[in-house]
Amino acid sequence: MPKQRIYIFDSDAAASLVTQRGLQALLGETVNVMISPTADAAWLACANDNVDLLIIDPGAPAIVLQPWFARCVPIAPIFQ
Repeated sequence: MPKQRIYIFDSDAAASLVTQRGLQALLGETVNVMISPTADAAWLACANDNVDLLIIDPGAPAIVLQPWFARCVPIAPIFQ
């Protein structure tokens, strides 16, 4: 069975690493957790790969993320 893919986008590299390591410790070998250094890199991952879950920096301004997220997943609701 293929591993599920989780991508993390956070402007804070340390927060990304803590999230990645925590998810890997909790979920073990069943998932592949990767860090996207930029919003564009996360968007490309969603467009080109089979991404099961995208975790976005909760501290990023909503005004910046809304257009990017709408391009990534046009049918998903956006909550503020």
